[in-house]
Amino acid sequence: MSMESFTFTVMTTTLLGTPLVAGIASWGIPRLLPSLHRLIFHGLGGVFTCVVSAYIFGFSLWRYEANALALCVAYICFAILAVSAFRLRPRLVGLSIGILLSLPLAAGALLGSTGVLIVAFIVGDSVPLFVGTQTDGSKCYVTSFGNATTATGGYDVVVKHSLPVFSFLQVSTAKTRFVDPAFTPAEACSQFSSVKGS
Repeated sequence: MSMESFTFTVMTTTLLGTPLVAGIASWGIPRLLPSLHRLIFHGLGGVFTCVVSAYIFGFSLWRYEANALALCVAYICFAILAVSAFRLRPRLVGLSIGILLSLPLAAGALLGSTGVLIVAFIVGDSVPLFVGTQTDGSKCYVTSFGNATTATGGYDVVVKHSLPVFSFLQVSTAKTRFVDPAFTPAEACSQFSSVKGS
């Protein structure tokens, strides 16, 4: 199975299945021992916060598929917390927060069903077209942007370094965008290196 097929399948399944999983989990978790269900909710919040913070600060895992799975796990954690918010007291507060936090779930379910073509475009633009190793050991990732949805398109180039101790983690150290390039994805890394070096 190709990276595109794997990611598309995982993303679509997650978007469609998460509301059901969140509903079952938010019903079942409070029926556990109070100390255990508090621990589970803290864990869900911790996983969601870690994944989102890593994404914001430019950290990622060593493989594209692992990043896709991490985002799906974070989405499921958020969904369980969002649906569980309906149980907050006073009831009006729980209802308000639950409805507000459930809006992304409704949008996700819509994307996973009628908006499946949009999911395909997003996956298509996020899967690397080329991955190369630089002379300093860093990795150069080339993805496309806008080709299916806008009049212009091109390449996004990101250079990532592996962390010394946790080699499965990478951090973005440089990036650029080439609009309507006249070169191939494989040549984009060398073009970026020459621009950066000049």
